[in-house]
Amino acid sequence: MYAEGALNLQNCSRIIRKAGLVDHYDIDIENCHYTLLAQMCGRINVPTPHIDHYIRNKKAVRTEIATLFKCSEDMAKEILIALIYGSNLTSYGVLSKLNLKRDEIDIKGSWIDKLYKEITRVTNNVVADYTEKTPGHFKIRNDAGMTKATKCENQKCVRKSKLLAHILHGAESLILQHMIRYLGENIVLLQHDGVTCKEPVDTDALSEHIAKMTGYRVQFDIEKLTLDLSRDDIGTFEPVNHEEIFQTYAA
Repeated sequence: MYAEGALNLQNCSRIIRKAGLVDHYDIDIENCHYTLLAQMCGRINVPTPHIDHYIRNKKAVRTEIATLFKCSEDMAKEILIALIYGSNLTSYGVLSKLNLKRDEIDIKGSWIDKLYKEITRVTNNVVADYTEKTPGHFKIRNDAGMTKATKCENQKCVRKSKLLAHILHGAESLILQHMIRYLGENIVLLQHDGVTCKEPVDTDALSEHIAKMTGYRVQFDIEKLTLDLSRDDIGTFEPVNHEEIFQTYAA
């Protein structure tokens, strides 16, 4: 659910949104798409050791990647999201944002190189699973009931990464729909990957409800919104734009 027009808290910068909603609570799905992908693979008995490692050690992995590429942890997070949306570890992929040439850093055999190869492998399995479950030919339906063609008008196949993004967005949408119904009038703002609430939320109870309604077991991050104008780095924070990454790498 998207707000219309430019003048709304959903699409403004994080610092402005925080200023407008001080003492409210942001609730979002923790490590959403990697968690969903791991569970989709688990249902069809496809192992995901590197994805599982990232889910269990989110902070440490982002720090390791930031150190490897000499970038911020926000940029490390963007690299990880770009990989699940179909980017590769070349100077033409997500590394272009860091102005890195592939030969400037030894990635071969590294943990993130193995993660990239694992994502490529399991993407084929998950897309095949959802394609088989969709009635008819040359289309794929996600968990939210949205259907997408698997072939273009010129009969070329749609990229597997774009089909995986369609699947992941469907599962996320299903979770958000049940999340919105469950939290009800506590919600003051809908966001692309969560909500903002007036009062704190029992995230364990929310997780149990989502598991019961959707079959996906996810955890939720909760953050009380505060504003400290005395911080020197207040203007340097740039949140990861999931929509922009999707349009760039899954297009």
